[in-house]
This record gives sequence, C-alpha cells and structure tokens, in this order.
Amino acid sequence: AGTHSKIEKSIVKLVHKYLSMSVFAAIAVLAVLILVHELGHFIAARSQGIHVNRFSLGFGPILWKYQGTETEYAVRA
Repeated sequence: AGTHSKIEKSIVKLVHKYLSMSVFAAIAVLAVLILVHELGHFIAARSQGIHVNRFSLGFGPILWKYQGTETEYAVRA
C-alpha cells in the first residue's frame, strides 16, 4: 500500500503541473490574441488619420508607459 500511495502522489503532482501549465498557456494565448486585436484597432485608426491619444494593454493602474510623439503607450495591471 505504501508504494501505491507514492505512485498516486506522483501522478497527482504531474496532473497538477500539467493543468497549471495549461492554464498559464491558455492565459498567455488569450493575452496575445487581445493584443493583436487591439493593435488592429490602433493601426486602422492611424491609417485613417485618426489621432490616438493612448494605446494601453490591460486595465487599472499603469505598470509601464512610454510617451511617443503623438501617442502614450502603456501596460496596465
């Protein structure tokens, strides 16, 4: 019974690790898709001569920002 318990614990650890990585990968893929989508809006606006004051990824407080010549670029929490 002791060996069986060790095997079960190993399997549980592997499954937990796999699921954690899968969740992280899904979040990363979703973040990239959102970035590309929003970048499309930005490029479409600029190509039509529409001034873009701010381009941010995320919501909430600013984690990083850069003031370009016309646009402020920011990453938010």
